[in-house]
Amino acid sequence: MNKPLTIRQERFCEGIAVGMTGAQAYLKAGAKVSAEVAKVGACKWLTRGNVQARIAELRKTQTKTALLTIQRKREILAEIVETPIGQLGPESPLCAEYVRLKVSGGARGKLKRGRAPSGNEVDGPEVWQIRLKGYDKLRAIELDSKLAGHFEPAAVVVESGPSVLDRIRERAERVVSALDRSAELRRRSESAQSKSTGSNGGLNDASNCNPHSDGNEHHPAQVGLSRWKA
Repeated sequence: MNKPLTIRQERFCEGIAVGMTGAQAYLKAGAKVSAEVAKVGACKWLTRGNVQARIAELRKTQTKTALLTIQRKREILAEIVETPIGQLGPESPLCAEYVRLKVSGGARGKLKRGRAPSGNEVDGPEVWQIRLKGYDKLRAIELDSKLAGHFEPAAVVVESGPSVLDRIRERAERVVSALDRSAELRRRSESAQSKSTGSNGGLNDASNCNPHSDGNEHHPAQVGLSRWKA
C-alpha cells in the first residue's frame, strides 16, 4: 500500500504532470532551496512509488481532457514571437485581426465639370486596403517567462551545521572578551582616581592639623618684617 502524499509532494506531482522539470516542480511545491538542491530532491521523490503512481494518474486525466501542457503553451508563444507579420493571413491561427477594405476602383462616375450624368460610369483598377494585426510579441515573451519561472524570487539558502555554529560561537566569545577588557579598564581607572583623591586629602590634613598651633601662627618672615617696621 502506497504511503499518502504530503501537500508538497502533491504539488510536485502536479507540476511534473503539466510538463515542468523536476527542479522547477520541486521549487513550485514550496521548497526554499537552490536549483542544485532542488534537482537532488526531485530525483529522490521521482524514485518513490506513490509519487510515480500519482504522476501517472494526473497525466492520464490530462490526456482525457486534452489540456494544453506547459510545453505546448510555450511552443505557441514561441511561434507568436518568431513568426513575421508578413507571413500571417486570414486563415492563420496567429492572426488576431484581418480586415480587407476597398478604397478605390471599380465602377465610378466619370466627372466632367461637376457631377457625372446617370449611366456615364467607367471601370477602373480596384485598390484594396488590408489591415492585419498579430498578437502582442512582448506580451507573449512575458507569459513565456512566467511559465518558465523566470520571475520567481531567488531561493534563500540558509547555511547550517557545525561550521556555522563554530563561527557564531567565535563571534560571541570575541564580544564577551571585548566587554571584559572594557570593564577591567574601567575598574583600573576608578581605582587610580580613588588613590589620587586619598593622597591629596592626607596632605591637606597634615598641613592644617598642627597640635602646637593656636590658630594664629605667622610665618617667621612675616614676624621679622613686623619687628623691623616697629
